[in-house]
Parts: sequence; C-alpha cells; structure tokens
Amino acid sequence: MSSTQQIGVAAQVPVLSYRRDIDGLRAVAVLTVVAFHAFPTLLTGGYVGVDVFFVISGYLISGIIADRLREGRFSILGFYRQRIHRIFPALIAVLAACLIVGYAFLMSDEFRRLGMHTFCSALFSENIALWHESGYFDLNSGKKPLLHLWTLAIEEQFYILYPMLLVVLWRRGVRAIVGILALLMLSFATNAYFINEYPVATFFFIGSRAWELFAGGMLAFWEREIRPSPSSRRWDASRMMPILSWSGLALILASALWFDSSMSYPGFRAAAPVIGTLMVIAAGPQSLIAKHVLGNRLFVYVGLISYPLYLWHWPLLSFWSIVEPGDDTVSVKVTLILACFALSILTYHVLERHLRRNAARLSTVGLIGAVIIIAILGLLGWQGTIHQRHAVSAFDDMVHRATQDWSYPGSMTPVPMGDRSYYIAGGHGQRTLYWGDSHIQQYAPRIYDLVKDGKEGDRGVIFLADAGLPPLPGVRSQSRGEVERENEERFRLLARDTNVDSVVIGAEWGLYFRPASGFVVAVGDSRYRLDTSAGRELARVELEKLLSGLVKDGKRVYILQDNPNSQHFHPAYIYQRGFLDGGFALRSEGISRPDVLERSAFDRAFVRTIAAASGAQIIDPLEYLANGDVFPALSENGDPIYIDTNHLRASYVRAHIRYLDQTLDRPAP
Repeated sequence: MSSTQQIGVAAQVPVLSYRRDIDGLRAVAVLTVVAFHAFPTLLTGGYVGVDVFFVISGYLISGIIADRLREGRFSILGFYRQRIHRIFPALIAVLAACLIVGYAFLMSDEFRRLGMHTFCSALFSENIALWHESGYFDLNSGKKPLLHLWTLAIEEQFYILYPMLLVVLWRRGVRAIVGILALLMLSFATNAYFINEYPVATFFFIGSRAWELFAGGMLAFWEREIRPSPSSRRWDASRMMPILSWSGLALILASALWFDSSMSYPGFRAAAPVIGTLMVIAAGPQSLIAKHVLGNRLFVYVGLISYPLYLWHWPLLSFWSIVEPGDDTVSVKVTLILACFALSILTYHVLERHLRRNAARLSTVGLIGAVIIIAILGLLGWQGTIHQRHAVSAFDDMVHRATQDWSYPGSMTPVPMGDRSYYIAGGHGQRTLYWGDSHIQQYAPRIYDLVKDGKEGDRGVIFLADAGLPPLPGVRSQSRGEVERENEERFRLLARDTNVDSVVIGAEWGLYFRPASGFVVAVGDSRYRLDTSAGRELARVELEKLLSGLVKDGKRVYILQDNPNSQHFHPAYIYQRGFLDGGFALRSEGISRPDVLERSAFDRAFVRTIAAASGAQIIDPLEYLANGDVFPALSENGDPIYIDTNHLRASYVRAHIRYLDQTLDRPAP
C-alpha cells in the first residue's frame, strides 16, 4: 500500500486532539507509583503505573508523528526539539536540587554515588547504571534518590530511533503497524524468555521493555490504518466502549493490588496493565469512565502535573530515608507527598508550561547547555573532585572505612564448578565445608587466617556461599530458581566427599521467611510459599532430612543462628547528621537483647528445632556478641562493628569472632 493509500484510510480518523481522559489516566499511573513508593505494603503492585506511562507515551507520540507525516510537516530535528522542551525543564530542576541537597547532607560515598547517578540520568542512561551496579550489597534501593529515572532513560533511548523507523516505513509505503507489531513481538519474546534467568537485565534493558511503548504505538496506527469508521456495521462503539473502559481500568487496578515486589517482573505479568491501558485508551473519550472518572477536573490536573510529580516524589522520599532512617510514620510520608505536590505544581506552572511553548532556538540551546552542566557536575562529584560538606569530618571517614570493610573471597582459591565457583584455602587433608549466603561469607576472613599457613596434609576449608542463595533444600526464588537448584546440587556433591568431615550451614534465615519474600519450597508435587506456615514446615522437614543424613554419614554438622540485624548497626545510622550546623550526634549505641530475640523469634526456633531433630550442633553468635544486655553498634575503640545493617566487618571478624574456630578442630575418632 502506498503512503497515499494509507492517507486515504487514515483520513477517516481525525488528527489527534486533546483527550482529557488520557491526562486522567496519567493521574492513575502516577498516583499508583507514588502510593507504592510511600506505602509499599498498602499498594504492593503500584509499580505497574510505570507500564501505564509507557503505553500512554507510545500512543501519544506515535499519534503525533503519524498525523504530521500525513500532513507532510514532520521533522526529526523538530521532534527532538519538542522532546527537549517537554523533558528537560523539570529534569534540570530536580537534578540540580538533588545535587544541592546531596552536597549539604550526604556522606562522601553517598555523594559520589549520587554524582554517578546524576551523570547517568542527565545522559539518559540511568537504567544501564542500575543494571550494572545491581547486586546483593548494592545500596538499598530506597537510598538512591534518582532510582526512578530509569524509566525516563528507557523512553528517551526508545525515541532516539523510533521516529526514524516510522519515517522509513512511511517513505517505503509500508504500513507502520506491521513493523511496530513485529518489533513488539520480538521485544516481548525477549522479555518473557530472559525474565527468570536474567531478571535485573530484563527489568532495565530497553530491548525487553520497548514492547510496552510499541503497544501504545500499535494502537495509534491501528486507529489510523485499520480501525473501521464509526459508521461501519463491524464497529459498534456504543457497545464496546463500556466493556473496554471498565475492563481495562479493572486490569490496571487489579495488577496494582495483586502484584508485589517478590514477583518476577515484567515477564508475562506486565501484559495485564499494558493491555488494560490499551483498552481504556481504545474505548475513546466518550465512555462513562473517560467522561466522569478520568475526565474529572482533579484527575486531569494531577495528570497535567504527573511528569514533575513523578520526578519529585522519589528524591524526597529517598533523601528522607537517608538522613532520617527509621522515621517513616504515616504523618511523615503524607507530609513528604504534600511537599511533592507543591513542588510539582510550582515546576509545572513556572518552568514546564513556559519553556515547553518557547520555540526560540536560544532556549533550546540553553536547556541543552544546562543538562550538560548538570552532567559535568555529577561527573565531578562522582570522581571526588567536588566534595560535599561532610568530607572533612571524622564521622565521614569512619563511615567510609566501615562500609568498605568486606573481603570475601579474599585470597582464597576459586575452583570452577559448572558456571560458578567455590573457594578453598588451607591444606588438602580433612576439610570443613561452609554452605550458605553472605552471612556465611562474612566469617571467611577469620577462617582463612586460621588455615592459610597450613601444610599440604593439614585441614582445609571449602566455601560454597553466594549472596542471597538460601542453604535450604528445595527452596527456590521466582527470579533465580535454576541457580538455587544448581547450588543445592553442588553442596550435595561436595558434602559427599570423604575428605569433608565437617559441615557448617548458616544464613540470614529471616530473609527467606519474611512476608512477600518471593521464595517457595518445592518438593515433588508440593509447592508452597515460604512465608506460609505450610511452606515453613516443609522447608524445616527438608533441611532436617538433609542434616540428619550428613550426621548418619559421620559428618560433624554445625548450624548457625543468625547474628543480630538492625538498621541501628548501619555505620551511616549510628550518628545523626545535623541539618544546619553540619555536626553529628550519637543516635545509636546498638540494640537490646529483648529486641533481637523478639525480631528473630521464629528464625531461632526454626534452627533449634532442626538441630534437635537432626543431631547438628548449634552455634549461637548472640552468646558472644552481647555486651551485657546490649548488642553494641560500636567496638571498644569506637569503630562500627557492621558494614551495613546485618553484615559484620571483615576486620572485626578477624580480630574478635572466635565462635567458628571450633569448626576447624579435628573431630574425635
């Protein structure tokens, strides 16, 4: 079909006009995201608002490009200029504000990290930065003020090539919807195929998220190239609109209420909010929902300020969680959200509306220049050329030294086993096998020092430990199930080695049993979530069976209770940073024994029950780490004991942690 023929079909559809209901749909999207970030247990799947945004963006931008191509007035440079005027003003304000606040209140390491994320956000590559730095010891997501800008990076990466694609299809006389549908299917297949094996990459990669924008584009071109005219007998809009609009909105809201952060995403699940958004838009502006719900003045206005609201909400919540961790009461969250609305309204009326309509080339150059300056400032902060105001304080140095004090696997020797490695040290005589997650890894510095000078026939050690992998047979996560299965197989193989006479198992047990952990236990046809009583019981039975078998085989088996966990141990929490004077006041000296016992009651009972039934020996760190009735956050010389909320420092472990020394003793004959 030629482009002239396409225009003939498209002439039945009017040029894209303003639709109040789409602004109302934007409001639904941004409010679900804000609610999820502020109250994650209230709206557990509110993150689907991002998917709604993607579809809306693809629909509107595609419609604009299609109509301008039809009218013969589309310019790629003009398109980019419009994007600059639409995106840059609010983004510049938010990035500049984050740098200023970061300079005033963050520690050196925090400010460097902020500088890196500012640099990447200004270059629309934040998704790539998050993809590469993601890991178990990566800073908690709540401590990244620019985390949310990965979505903006996805959009702008998409719009670098998308207009060119449409121009090529148009000039060659190919229906755009054919090309868009092909790319949509390829992107969705990439997303579905890799979501379990590479969940982080799939979440942040443009290739596995582009299908959501293509979905909106497909609808826009379907309306122009294929959709029958309103007079066609095949299209009874009066019947379809209510069904489409109500069903679509129900899909979006059901996703927001039912999904949670433990589920692998996007994957197939993301199809629900995407299809729901398509249905609401396809129903048109005359549906009941469009007119009286989404078209409501309040919803429309929130939709108009949705972009600055999205930009502002997360930095405010994140900076507060950094400076005042633990102070997350409802009243505080509500106050922060109201502040977000105030800043968004100000940004919309003072910056966004004015600069979006300013077509002067000088304003375009100014906006580009401002973003470049922001990127340079971020780079200088990242490299440490620009220091924040706490850089000269003793506390800042103390935090830096503590949070970097981790040395696993250190100088131990890697031994490949499949696509992963375990680590060995010491002699090649009888060996102790340590299996678990990072809470076993933290003891490696002490164990290594005890065996490193051993002779050939002396005792050696094996560490089969990986962050976030539970030493629980049959337990799998939704994101790394195959990795956990292989990890268990490796352990069983190593434990059968006749040279292995001792086995030590430890973990952050509570991590796997907490609500919405995303872990399940699967044995035979039985499959239960690990945060249910049935799942916990099955996990207990399977671990008990494993340890009993090891004991019967003559192995000496130890099972570790977990060490105390609390934000009070985090080096950045111990001292409260001043808002005005730049000084610090002691906020935490540790946590009391009753608090620790209350928090870990289930985990401790779980370990005790298994040990009693299997014959394993319990090693309990609580017996050694307490100072009276308190578990201190600081050592005797005033240094933090932990690197974060739950991992002991390598230097502290080497010097003070002796309760695992017994695992290296030669068993009695």
